Amino acid sequence: MLLSATATFVAPASAASPVAAEKPRILTYQCQGQTPLGPVNGFAYQDIARAIAPASVNANQSFSIVIEPARNSIPLHIDHRRVYSVRNIELKVPLPTNSTYLSHRLRDGYQTGPVKVSVSGGYLVFRVPGPIRAGIPFKLPTLILNVQAGPAANGPVKTTLDGSPGTSLLTFDARVGGRITTANVPTSCYPNPNQVLTSTVVR
Repeated sequence: MLLSATATFVAPASAASPVAAEKPRILTYQCQGQTPLGPVNGFAYQDIARAIAPASVNANQSFSIVIEPARNSIPLHIDHRRVYSVRNIELKVPLPTNSTYLSHRLRDGYQTGPVKVSVSGGYLVFRVPGPIRAGIPFKLPTLILNVQAGPAANGPVKTTLDGSPGTSLLTFDARVGGRITTANVPTSCYPNPNQVLTSTVVR
């Protein structure tokens, strides 16, 4: 799911290196919608997000990763079809590599309905009920993810997205108007390219 105010990061002064400065990233998802008349392929959805983490930490150190979405809006038209709203958004994000999940919390966010996050099968699963009306500004909540670094030999702690054609991990239902009627269009998307959002060296 993203520009917004800079997130605040606090880490133990004795162990963590300064926070790695991260510019907002454009996240592009390639999507396919299943309409009553057949699939609609090749359209893209974009978000902007700022991801913040320490440049380095000690092995077994606990630290926070902050992912801060920007204000966004659902486009009014996709492939010449009128979009009215989006609901039932589910996004699965892999837990960071070489780390153990400790906890998470959300802050801010508006015009999305109550956002819920759970941990399942190695993923953080975001569920956004909506409806989010097309053309109306909204903001997904900022995620503060607390993890414990693994051994230095296992490499850096990396935060990425996930999914590829056929294994999409972003899904939602779009209410779309066609030439004759309005229909609910189940849609699945995958990040392309799949970027590394944060990378923290383990010492």
